Amino acid sequence: MKSPLSAPWTDTTLRLLVYALSAVFTTWPLATAPAALAVGGPRTDVYNALWSYWFVAQGLAEGRFPMFTTLLDYPTGGRLLVADPLNAALAVPITLLAGPTAAYAGMILLHLTLGAFFADQLGRRLGGRGWIAGLAWAWAPIVRAHLQNGSSEAAASAWLPLAGLLVVGALTPGSTRRRDAARMGLAGLGLALAAVGGGWYAGLGAFVFAGAFTLLHPQGRRLWPALLVGALLLLPVAGAYHALSNAPDGLVDIKDPEILSRLRRTVGAADPRTFFMPGDFRSPDFARLEQNPSDLVHTAYLGFVLLGLALWKGRERALWITVVVAVVLAMGPVLVIAGGPVPWHMRALPLPYAALEGLPGFDGLSLLFRIATVAPLALGLLADRAPPWLGALIVAETLALSPARSLPMTTDAGPPAPLVVLAAAPEGAVISLPAGYARTRLFEQSVHHHPLTASLNSGVNAAGLRVLADLRKVVNHELEWPALVAAAQAQGVRYVVVHPKVPIEATFQTSIRAIKANATVLAKDGERVVYSIW
Repeated sequence: MKSPLSAPWTDTTLRLLVYALSAVFTTWPLATAPAALAVGGPRTDVYNALWSYWFVAQGLAEGRFPMFTTLLDYPTGGRLLVADPLNAALAVPITLLAGPTAAYAGMILLHLTLGAFFADQLGRRLGGRGWIAGLAWAWAPIVRAHLQNGSSEAAASAWLPLAGLLVVGALTPGSTRRRDAARMGLAGLGLALAAVGGGWYAGLGAFVFAGAFTLLHPQGRRLWPALLVGALLLLPVAGAYHALSNAPDGLVDIKDPEILSRLRRTVGAADPRTFFMPGDFRSPDFARLEQNPSDLVHTAYLGFVLLGLALWKGRERALWITVVVAVVLAMGPVLVIAGGPVPWHMRALPLPYAALEGLPGFDGLSLLFRIATVAPLALGLLADRAPPWLGALIVAETLALSPARSLPMTTDAGPPAPLVVLAAAPEGAVISLPAGYARTRLFEQSVHHHPLTASLNSGVNAAGLRVLADLRKVVNHELEWPALVAAAQAQGVRYVVVHPKVPIEATFQTSIRAIKANATVLAKDGERVVYSIW
């Protein structure tokens, strides 16, 4: 006699298997070399994500949560809180055992699998069959864009549908007050986790989702405590971010209000065409920028198949409101086309976000297109009463017609041999050149473990510049090499990592000549040369 649990368990296993295979397919060839490949383009934030995993693991292994470090901006150091502390902390065991690249690969595959499964279960909770909701989320173009961009918190795609699942679960009264309170607490926790683990933009999307159900669902009034719990849980985290971003010794220098405001009005906002334009449409097209071209892709393509199924089967008003609010907020405070504001009566055409951007929290956001992440989740839930086989059409459109059809890329992220040699070398700070080659500098530190004479966003600090200035004096016969060595020793600056294939700033060309003529080559490959000054 079969166990009554066998059928549900078989169904759950089948769904998890399908979504796991989907995750492997989406990120292929990641599964073939998870310790050497990273999901994301080489000219994106993927190296920063890997460094964050390593940085958090090192701090927690030492028994502290890393919020101050001298590994950056040596020797003074400074304060910072990485953009993705929750996922990095959860990945610590893998990071310590197999390295940050393997840990990041594992977290990405896990999030893609569980995210689709949570969306599936959320669809079933709302009366659907699950498959359309799960596949729509697994193959959402904006999720693939987050993977491409290497932003680990945005790519952590399980937190948002988990929050939705817990919120919808709280709509049903518990059999006792204690169970009822537990459901409210879990829903609030889910909202907070979506913000901390999935990025503030996913958190905003989760609150929009919960707010829509609060206002429009017959049992929605029950969700007010959950919203309050979620907000209260986020207050200390938001306070920590605000304090660190404004600290005199803060290492994150891209949170300037003017910079954030400019980003909200240019490349950070969603061009409304990106929601509907198929093919290889890019707006903005980061690959064609004259300065600092990159592999970043901002797309929020929704898909005509998914929209059609949602219009055919979707009746839940709260979900439609979620889609509309998310899309409108994602377009930013002014209408932006091709990375620039659209003029209207001698000024930019204002949009609803303009009324919010002065409020605490909203004023700290810049990549507003990410708010639209909740839209394909809501559309998938609206479409979930359609026959499951139609999910294949959603997948086909993503692969054949969407702007994310070629995404994500994978990047070589194995430990370079010269940096492994540097890791075994004696203590000493590192100058990395060229100074503007920031994308790999942090990742390289996760391999060699030496402090950098650089910050998160600046290439060479005062300590490094002093050594480079002395190197120029050596070439100009104003300083003898032994005197330079003594000065570098006094400052603790010992190594220089040069990337010969990347153009080096003219300011440092003379310094490079002195290094090549006098310093010792520790190790090299085709991409980098490691020099020791002393």
